[in-house]
Amino acid sequence: MIHLTDIICLGLAVPEQISDGRKTVCMAAYHEDLGLIRIYPCRVDMGLCRWQRFSAYIERNPKDTRYESFKLYGSRDGWDSLSVSAKGVLRRDERIALVDKIKTTCVSDINTSRLSLGIIKPMDILSVWYERNPLYTKPKQHPMALMKSDEWAATKSDFPFHPRMTYRCHLNCKGHNQTILEWGAYEWLRKTSGDEYQIIENWRLTDPQYEHFLLVGNQAQHRNSFLVINVLWFKRQQAESPSLKQQSLLEYAA
Repeated sequence: MIHLTDIICLGLAVPEQISDGRKTVCMAAYHEDLGLIRIYPCRVDMGLCRWQRFSAYIERNPKDTRYESFKLYGSRDGWDSLSVSAKGVLRRDERIALVDKIKTTCVSDINTSRLSLGIIKPMDILSVWYERNPLYTKPKQHPMALMKSDEWAATKSDFPFHPRMTYRCHLNCKGHNQTILEWGAYEWLRKTSGDEYQIIENWRLTDPQYEHFLLVGNQAQHRNSFLVINVLWFKRQQAESPSLKQQSLLEYAA
């Protein structure tokens, strides 16, 4: 067991329901001593948000041999009382400095280094679209009296489609085509209907005043396959003219 202070939450993936019925969330985070880490499983109602500092007791996850993988201490036997100590949220300048310190050139570099998490700055985000979700199952109706405390949380299998993204990290990058797991994107889908491509604007992908970074991670069972855990964006100090790729992305969504 390790007690860590000043962990920084960087992203939360859409919830999943595991075999015993619990709804769980996978968190990507950063700690000064450990670097990028994965904390799984987490409760859906822990109340943490991106860029928030928190303290927690963690331990190695025996079911996941990836270097960055941990779980909250007590997640197996003390699930109902599992909690962390939330602190303040990073300022904008602190966020930019952190991303600049830990960013990597390309997803291929992360994979070659046998790491499972990284942040990259894509040269071009070429498209965002939706494809059929192979995990989709028709939602079940639950009597209100029998609803569990996590029943409100929609899981990935509740969505008939999921978002994907294609992008290039740099000129010599062959490109990446990856599923997006960001919880916020799925919450947008849950709360809206017929306006799915608004997430392009939500992430400011076509706005030349913003630069973007992608928090990516691989899959435990398919370690050469990476997913987008979170889209990060910061407003530039000076506005730039939209690139041809940004114009193309905007036209694609129109």
